Amino acid sequence: MSEKKKVVEVTITQEMKFIADSYGEKFVVHNKSAKEFGNHNSIRTLPKRTKDAINGKLGELVFACYAKRNYGVTVVLDNELRFGDNGDLGCNDIESVFIHGEERVLIPSVDVKSSQPNSRWLLVERHMFKASLYIMALLSEGVGTLVGWCHRSDFYNKEGQLKYAFDKGDEIPNTGVPLQAKNVALRIDELNNDWEKLFMIIKGCSMRREFFNEANS
Repeated sequence: MSEKKKVVEVTITQEMKFIADSYGEKFVVHNKSAKEFGNHNSIRTLPKRTKDAINGKLGELVFACYAKRNYGVTVVLDNELRFGDNGDLGCNDIESVFIHGEERVLIPSVDVKSSQPNSRWLLVERHMFKASLYIMALLSEGVGTLVGWCHRSDFYNKEGQLKYAFDKGDEIPNTGVPLQAKNVALRIDELNNDWEKLFMIIKGCSMRREFFNEANS
C-alpha cells in the first residue's frame, strides 16, 4: 500500500454480504426509491434499485469494519427503512458510536458513498447534499477500498461557490456517462486520506447518549 495514498482495503465477508443483501431486498419493497433521486421523471428498475441499496450498505459496513479494527470504535449504522417519497430519505448513515464501551451520538452527520473500483468522482445528489462529512468506498469483488473522506466545506472554493456542479444530462467527466439528476462532486484525488484526523473528529464531536437525549427532550 502506498503511504502517500493511505487508501484502506477491507475484506468483504459473507456476513457483510448477507446483511447488505437483506437490507437491499427490504429497501425496495413498496417501490421504495423507484424514482431516480432528484429526477422523478426517471424510474429505476428493480434490479438497479436493489443493487444500489446493497452497494450502499456494503460501503457502510466496510467503514464500520475499519473503524472497529483500527480505532476500536463500534459504529452503529442507520438501518431504518423510510417508505414514501425520496425526500424522506435520511442523509446520516451512522446512528451512534461506541467509544471505550460508551454509546455516544455523533454530532456531525456522515454519508458513506459507494461506487465502482474505477470511479474517479465522489457524487452527491444535489437535493441530498445535507451531510457534514462524506466517506468514499470503492467496491470490487470481495474487497472494499476506502479512498478518502471530506467535509461538506471541501465542495466549495474560496469564493464560496461549488467546485463542481452538474445538471441532469451532464456527462461525468472522462466517462461519457450522463447523470440522471443534479449532482455536486469532488474528484477522488481531492479527498482527505488522513484517517487519524477523521477519527479525532468522530471521537471529539460526539455526545454521551444520555446527555444527547436530555438535550433533545
